[in-house]
Amino acid sequence: MSAAPGLTVAEAIDAADLDAVRDLCREYRAFLAALPAPDCDAVLHGYAPPVFDRLLDTLAQDHARPRGCLKLARQNGKPVGCGMARTLTPGVAEIKRLYVRPAARGTGTGRALMTALIDTCRTDGFARIVMDTGKPMAPAARLYLSLGFRTRGPYHDLPPDVAARMVFFEMDL
Repeated sequence: MSAAPGLTVAEAIDAADLDAVRDLCREYRAFLAALPAPDCDAVLHGYAPPVFDRLLDTLAQDHARPRGCLKLARQNGKPVGCGMARTLTPGVAEIKRLYVRPAARGTGTGRALMTALIDTCRTDGFARIVMDTGKPMAPAARLYLSLGFRTRGPYHDLPPDVAARMVFFEMDL
């Protein structure tokens, strides 16, 4: 699928970009919170309000180049999606919080964001990328597999009930 005309994906670098990414992250959290239980409980495990607020406050530092990156997708100049990567361990990047607004889903925005994130991780010298998603996000899982990711076991400590509601991926670069 080719991306919709007018779609751009770029590094989020200035205050307006970072505000747009924060707004998209808030929408993403609200989307996750609206999932039925127990899926919402599992997916929101790491997004309790104080933890999530700190995460938003430190986005730029936690994902600064070359330890990571923040990507912002715009459709005709309007923010429609975001994604980010960070160093998990030496040589391993973790992609986090890929989110596309509902109106932009099915337009190639998710694929364009993922491709940009993968390309940046490769350019920055990472050997592997890991990521996870909740089991209810089957379209996202299909996208990751179509891009060359493969499933794997958990790569961080999670309660068993949370890990059981997640799908874990990796890609060698």
